[in-house]
Amino acid sequence: MRLLPKLAGPVLVLTVLSQAQTLTSEYIRLNGRVISSIHSPLQALSDVLPGVPYFELAHVMLEKGITTGCSAGSPPPYCPADPVTRGQMAAFIIRSIYSALKGDREAFTCFNPSSPGTQVSCDSISPYFNDVLPGNVFYRYVQKLYQLGITAGCQTTSYCVNDPIANGALAVFAVRARQIVQKNCATSVGANANQLNRDACDATFSPTGPPSYLDVPTSHLWYKHIQYAREQSIIVSEQVPTCTAGPGYFCPEILAAPYNGTSTRAYMTYYLVRGILGDYSW
Repeated sequence: MRLLPKLAGPVLVLTVLSQAQTLTSEYIRLNGRVISSIHSPLQALSDVLPGVPYFELAHVMLEKGITTGCSAGSPPPYCPADPVTRGQMAAFIIRSIYSALKGDREAFTCFNPSSPGTQVSCDSISPYFNDVLPGNVFYRYVQKLYQLGITAGCQTTSYCVNDPIANGALAVFAVRARQIVQKNCATSVGANANQLNRDACDATFSPTGPPSYLDVPTSHLWYKHIQYAREQSIIVSEQVPTCTAGPGYFCPEILAAPYNGTSTRAYMTYYLVRGILGDYSW
């Protein structure tokens, strides 16, 4: 972090350049008191240009180490239009939780299933899913995601790690993660931790208004999470950019066109930054 002070009479303008040099903050002080602050990301992702709605959000993720881009480069690309896989989403969700809770995206461990009172590396415990085995780049994140109760998988013994994540599933993951950060609701360990933590976190919130989306009625499996995300301004518009059905629709599932509900790397930035990291300044 670099400090760039500038005096202007009794006013001190202090520009802070972040460690990763992706975010500048100007703090305007008058007689020693902060009277204003302005945050301004520098473009550090080659394909996320100033003016796109998620410009600041993607750069906050970069600054906090939630993402390093989608491939090498100087600056690296972010691939905003690419679908997000369930494996990638596990990493993004867990990194966001622990960045928010501890200021360190990797500051997490797992409880030892054979001795639930002890914590061990998530890489060292037996897999919960038969398609996410030790050595998988997302292994420790999926293991932690399961223990926190954020997901029970896509089937009884599978996580579908390489499948794209649907808009609805993204809302469920992000809202549960938000409640873990804000309500500390995932405290159970042991054999039933997944179910207990999931139930405990889902019990901490309830939507208050009528359905915001025509394809997400109150009877929908994911209604509670999607509607709550909308009411909490995590989703900032009734027009979901990854939904091809048009205004008023959410496209919660991945179906045939025109109801394609595949989430993109651009769209998920809202859930991670506004939802889990709790930054509504953008």
